[in-house]
Amino acid sequence: FCRNRLTTSVLFAALCLLAPVSGQASCTGMQVFSSNEGQFSSGSGVSVSGNGADCSWIISPPGKGTLNVTFTQFDANAGSDFVNVYSCEDKTCSTQTLIRTVLGRGETVSSTGPVMVVFTSSFTLTSQGFVATWIFEHFSPSCNTTSGQYPFRGECVTCSSRGKEHSG
Repeated sequence: FCRNRLTTSVLFAALCLLAPVSGQASCTGMQVFSSNEGQFSSGSGVSVSGNGADCSWIISPPGKGTLNVTFTQFDANAGSDFVNVYSCEDKTCSTQTLIRTVLGRGETVSSTGPVMVVFTSSFTLTSQGFVATWIFEHFSPSCNTTSGQYPFRGECVTCSSRGKEHSG
């Protein structure tokens, strides 16, 4: 009830102001990743994730393919900590669609485009949070190699003396 320290009840407002906010959030703001694989976490992965976290990560590798995000460690308070994974229409994630709310360790979420992972935690309960890894597998298109087209990052490209050119 103390989320963002705003409430309409005078009694609850007083409790929120007096409640200690021990362990500030260990993740803050937004991080953007564009590599084909990596790892991120809501904290150190072994220590307690701070209270009141509101963090997000955008993963948008170049090219076309399948992005798999796997939650290798997961400790969240049911009903007060949330890890939501959204598919994005573009690399900035200006428009998102919820794919799944992650509920436990070992879950893998897949998308054919960029994703945004959003973690919010309560102000009163603590948990260890999560650790997630991702791997991006480029599509292997059928290219016309007899006309000089070759697969590169999920697209067909034409090699020329000036370098690689996308042929669409």
